[in-house]
Parts: sequence; C-alpha cells; structure tokens
Amino acid sequence: MNNLFKAALVGTRKLPGVPLDDSCPTDKIVNSHGVMSAESELLLRIGRRSIYELAGQPTVQVAPFPAAPNVETKVWSKRFHQVMRAALGQSQSKVLIEFLRILEELNLNIPDSILPDLFSTNDPELRQAVRPVIDDRGVWLARLNPEWEWVLDSEINGGVDAKILEEQWNEGTLPQRCEVLTQVRLLDAEKGRIWLQNCFKKEKADVRRQLLERMATNLNEDDEEFLKSAVNDRSKFVKQVATDLLAQIPTSKVSARHLQRATQLLERIPSTGSQLKLVCRPPRELPSDWEEDGIPLSASGGQGKRAFWTEELVFRIRPAFWTEFFESSPLELINAILHDDFSHSVITGWTRAVGACDASNPETLDWGEPLWKYWSAMTQHPHTVVQDQAIAMLGRLAGRLEQSNLERAILQLVQDQPDPTNAPISQLLPFVTTPWSISFAKEYMRITRGLVGSRTDRAVIHWLSSLSAAAIAIPKEAFEIAQAPWRIRDQAIQSWQVSEIERLISQFAERIQLRSAFYEELESLQSIANQ
Repeated sequence: MNNLFKAALVGTRKLPGVPLDDSCPTDKIVNSHGVMSAESELLLRIGRRSIYELAGQPTVQVAPFPAAPNVETKVWSKRFHQVMRAALGQSQSKVLIEFLRILEELNLNIPDSILPDLFSTNDPELRQAVRPVIDDRGVWLARLNPEWEWVLDSEINGGVDAKILEEQWNEGTLPQRCEVLTQVRLLDAEKGRIWLQNCFKKEKADVRRQLLERMATNLNEDDEEFLKSAVNDRSKFVKQVATDLLAQIPTSKVSARHLQRATQLLERIPSTGSQLKLVCRPPRELPSDWEEDGIPLSASGGQGKRAFWTEELVFRIRPAFWTEFFESSPLELINAILHDDFSHSVITGWTRAVGACDASNPETLDWGEPLWKYWSAMTQHPHTVVQDQAIAMLGRLAGRLEQSNLERAILQLVQDQPDPTNAPISQLLPFVTTPWSISFAKEYMRITRGLVGSRTDRAVIHWLSSLSAAAIAIPKEAFEIAQAPWRIRDQAIQSWQVSEIERLISQFAERIQLRSAFYEELESLQSIANQ
C-alpha cells in the first residue's frame, strides 16, 4: 500500500504532507500552489494516480481461441435475419419459441448471427427451444462464455446424463434438486425415493416439504413405508404432504379409511322415478381420525368448515370410486347432488380430484365435459371469488378434453351469453393448445370483428385483450383472414376508446405479419432446395 492510500485511510492529520513520488508521472502534475487544502490535494493526487493505473495494463499471453468448426449451414436471406431479430425483440417469447420449434421440425439450425442474443436468455422455455436448433458452431460459441454453459447441458442431445443429475442433486439449489428428483422419479421411482430417504432427516422443514411433494411423480405402493415415516415428521406441513400422498395410493390404509368415510358422506335418497338423488352429510365437528389422515381442521378461503371438510375429503377420493359405488355416470352424479346445500363443495372436490389424476387416466375421461359445463355456468356467478374459482377449475379440466372438444366448449360458453363480452375469453384462450384449428380461429375472428364493427365500449376493449393470445395461436392457414382490414365503429363516446382499440389491433397485426413473414421465408428456402 503506497503512502497516498495510507493517508486516505488514517487521515491527513496522522499522515500529513505525503511527499511526491518521482517514479509516478501523475505526482508531477501539481498546480495547486497552496490554494487547495491538504485533503483536496490528496484526493486529486489519488484520483490522478487511479486514472493513470487504469489507463493501460501490461500485455499478457492468452491461449488462442479454438477455431470455429466448419459446418454446412443454410444461407438465410436478409429478410429472414430481420424476422428473427424482430422476434427477439418481442415482449413475449412465444413467437420466437414457435419459430425455433418449426426449425427443429424441419431439421434446420438458427442463423449464427443471433446466437449470442439467444444464449443470453433466462427464459427456461426459450432455452429448451434453443438447444435442438444449434449446430457444432453454436456449441463452440457457448464454450467461450461461462454464462452460456446451460447450452452445453446434456439435454442438448435429448438425453439425461445420470452423473450430471446426481451432481445437481447433491450440490444444486433447492429448485434444481426438486427438478432433478422429478426427473429421477420419472426414470426410476425407487432410486428417487432412496435418494430422498438418505438425506431427508438432514434437511430443513421447508426443504423436506418441497422435496416430498415431488414424490407425487410415479407415486406407487412401494413408496408407502417411507411416506408413513414422514407422517411422524416434526413439521405439520411435511405431515400434510405425506398424508395427502398416502391418500393417492389406492392400497394404503389412509386411502382405505377415506373410502370408508366417503360411503357415509354422500348418501342415495329416495326420488321420483329412476333418477339418482344424493345428499351430502358432512360431520359437524371434525373427527380426530380425519385430522390425523390429513383433513385440515381450519377452513380456508372464507368457506364454512363443513363445506371445507367435504371438499377436502372428496378431493382425496379417486373419481372412479363414485361412479362404481353409485353405478352412475359423472353427469348423473353431478345432477344428483346439484340441489344439495353442499353441492358446490362436492363438485369442487370432484374437479380437483380429476385435475390431480394423470391426463391419460381412463377413469377421468367421462368427467371432463359435465364438470366443464358446471364451471362454465359458474363464470357468470355474481360473486367475483366464485368467478375466479370457476376459471381455475376450467384450467384444471382443459387437459381432460380433446382440443376439438375444448374449442367447441369455449365457443359454446361464449354463445350461451346474451353478450359475448360477458365470457372471460382472455382467461380461457390460454387453455387451448396452439396452433388453434382453422375453424376455431375463423369463429374467434368473426366474433371479434363483429364486436369491433358495432361497439367501442370498455367491454369490447376488454375482449380485445385476448388478441395477444390469438396472435400466437392462429394457424398459418388462417393468416389471410387475420390480416384482412378491420372496420372500427368510430362513433365512440370518448376518443381514447377508439385509440385503445386501434392500438390493440395494431399489435395483433404486427405479430401476425411477423409470423407470416417467417413462414414465407421458409417456403422460399424449401422451394430453392427443391429446384
């Protein structure tokens, strides 16, 4: 440490008048002539020296970069580069992800010029789309920057490296470990359970809870003993997860006890004709054995305690039990309980149970449509809390409907409204897999254009917020319809309404034009390749 910095640290009183250093050129630049205080002069000298030392560094020898590999690449047009750069600049990455996945399907790689921008992304979904569309030059480039190491992950080749997974399990962050445990459970459920057992008692309570939740992947009867030990955990939250998982194993004692309770919860009562009618009889006070098996004592979300206990028990029962026990279809069961005081709780429990099952589970196939109809009606409930719950439940059910049926169900929900804008279209559209069918896209555009051509009120503006989802979901076969001119009713009460409508339509048109340009460039490239 030189004397200048010593003086700065201890003060000019203890180290006054630091002599000039002839070896430092900046100390020769002294022109204060006693005008400045000792402190000011010291700071100026330190500043000059700092700038001088930063101005240049001795050269050092570094190893030359390895040469970029020679690979055969497509000669992309200037317009294609512009399209890809425009997609990079979008506020949402969905359009760019679409482009990358199309390139993957065609076995094409992205242009080298945009690799640095793509490698700098932190979006997990975008990263997954990038990996399959880079060649050896991309791998070479990624090795030159430590921040791009994610590109070199084993998943780049579509495989899972067991050694890397084990390293991440032992040394990774909690989110990484949770993801690794899910992957290992998919590949080898027993290995995942053993990994967790070996470290379970050493982890903090919240870590135990989060890791235990991942046991839901590939859950089976071999997991029962471990989960029974976790029920005795010190943390009530870990106990809750363990009992919930035990309830999902059909052969467990917890599951058997829940089934016995279910036979007493819903009862068949006499009715006119052959139509099934059910009544729900939840306990007035929660039995201690219910609580021990994971039914929470305290209600949540403003529910009454009996309604809450009903929903929680029904949620823990596999859906097929009810159709087998009452020898009735899901539609008949819903109609049978519909007028009961606890009907909403029962149907909510059924919906959560269906949503918790694997989408391919044949036991849930017949539940999707009747439950969807119930929650579609609930989107028009006068209370916002119920409306929000209905949207959430519809989201759980969306994966249980084939795309054509889901599209038809959403259109039916819209058509059932006296005013289409009453339908929560912006929340419903993300449930539909992209790209949409041509027929669904055409009908959506017909309704939207009809609203814009006849109204300019706030409800229409709210509907038009769904254009952001439509812009990335409309199939290329419907681009011509989407790009047709818009007719906007201009007799608005306030001019800002027309301006907002024009802004939303303009954003939609720009995104459709960008997607259209991408597909045109691909067609041009393929046409040249076929000549």
